[in-house]
Amino acid sequence: IHCALGALLGVALAGCVAMLIWQKSPEHITLTSRLLTMGGMILVGGLEGSILGFMQWRILTKKINALPARQWITVTTIVAMLSWTLGMIPFFLMEEQAVQTIPLQDKPLVAMLAVFAVGLVIGALFGLFQFIVLRHYIERALLWVLANSLGWALALVWLYIAAILPDESAATIVKVVYGIAGGVFSGMTLGRITGLFLIPMLQKNGLF
Repeated sequence: IHCALGALLGVALAGCVAMLIWQKSPEHITLTSRLLTMGGMILVGGLEGSILGFMQWRILTKKINALPARQWITVTTIVAMLSWTLGMIPFFLMEEQAVQTIPLQDKPLVAMLAVFAVGLVIGALFGLFQFIVLRHYIERALLWVLANSLGWALALVWLYIAAILPDESAATIVKVVYGIAGGVFSGMTLGRITGLFLIPMLQKNGLF
């Protein structure tokens, strides 16, 4: 639930920022609009990371009492901002016409595999940054990197599915509902997979 809430808030805010900026310049994607979009997404990524980090810390600290909130939330916020930055670079570099005609629904299986691959990388980054803190408190903490890599890969697939299901003619409220549903399933998937890895890690250290 905590992961779902963190992901949901982050995704919802990111969608709102993107929609507002995109609607302000639907005819002409300028350098300024790209910078605003990229900056807005990075800031939203920071907010998402801080929320997700806090939610995760609340869960983890019940078993790992010494886990420091400041360090955990800080590294999660930093890696979230880094991930959003890396994710926005292709958008920033694409030609204007290409940006306006991104074919989300063309070849969905290929796109889904690409999203899964991106998720593996982003998740590994999340896990690696958090591993830096976690390794001081439990053994076999490196498994946390694998847990996040798989978790984020599947979580992003849910977001992709939510993005392509409604067509362009769908009402805004319909797109919002799909977005919220995607955020919930994404967060629950991330929480479930990381939890499956976390339980044996805690058991190995006599904490569960």
